[in-house]
Amino acid sequence: GDAGVGVDDEDSSTDGVDHFDTVGDSDYDYVWEKVLLPVARQFSPDLILISAGFDAARGDPLGGADVTPGGYQNLLRKLIPLAKRERVVLVLEGGYNLEAISNSAVACVEELVAHLNHDEEETCHHPPARKRTYTKHPAEAGLADSEGSRWEMEVRPVR
Repeated sequence: GDAGVGVDDEDSSTDGVDHFDTVGDSDYDYVWEKVLLPVARQFSPDLILISAGFDAARGDPLGGADVTPGGYQNLLRKLIPLAKRERVVLVLEGGYNLEAISNSAVACVEELVAHLNHDEEETCHHPPARKRTYTKHPAEAGLADSEGSRWEMEVRPVR
């Protein structure tokens, strides 16, 4: 492929796929910047719903693409501010590689939590977050207790 197209910073030689012939983080980022984000800014959505199947993830046998967990995290980071009051919902679905889905979901949950914690630090009108460590899959771990208090969440990718 051309220099800079389909080439990512992470080593891809261990999974047996020639990642120079697939689309990856830099390709998705380019389309995000040139097409999706400008259209989304014009639309100015109240809420963004994401069907997060991670079919383009590195290692997905049907997607054939090479988007890393960090790539998904970067795309989400750019998308969150576009929704009014930054309301974004990710719904986990699809995908055909449990490790790729898990690592990509963890990266996105980490981005959501980091964004939430950043907003709390700036506004300071919420009570301080309580530290809680979850060992369950991110989809099973809650962000609020029965009283609605916010908790930080520590998530780890599947290895």
